[in-house]
Amino acid sequence: DEFFHVYLAGYTNPDPTYILYQSYASPQDLARFQFEFVIEGVGYIESNGYKYRVKKGDLFFINKGYERFYYTDKDNLLEKEWITVSGSLVETLLKEYNVTDPIIICHNYDDTYFKKELDYYKRNPELTQYDINKHSVILIHRLIQTLSAKHAQKKTIVEPDPAETIHSYIRQYIHRHFTLDDISKKM
Repeated sequence: DEFFHVYLAGYTNPDPTYILYQSYASPQDLARFQFEFVIEGVGYIESNGYKYRVKKGDLFFINKGYERFYYTDKDNLLEKEWITVSGSLVETLLKEYNVTDPIIICHNYDDTYFKKELDYYKRNPELTQYDINKHSVILIHRLIQTLSAKHAQKKTIVEPDPAETIHSYIRQYIHRHFTLDDISKKM
């Protein structure tokens, strides 16, 4: 459904090898919106030359169209729940609520509603895609409202580390020819 579609929803167990890399080489991976809640631990997200840190109690949003590399802290393993969606409804809500940054983090989020919805999916495996979408529309709308309110108060971002910016550039253009001059211009 081009209007609203739940691509995936789930739970990530603590795993010291957890790494997720979604790149321009796989455009279908970048065509979806991620909403995630950190249950325990610490994780890092690298996108667009920036590095973000998420921790227990954080709700975070990863916008579509941006390459991302995220992983767990080896000493404080990441445990999270998430939902991946797409569609023109989500795009319209994000635009109306001015949620446009590549990544937005909301600290100390009360995940009661998020958890309740994901548990509902788990308890009812016979749900149709229509039923899942119907429940998820409300969840996504609430998450966008929360992110918009927090985003308006304060942006949460870690300044880019030059080495990570270079590393991100190399990962992004690894399949193309580039020179040291190209990297210098980017910096």
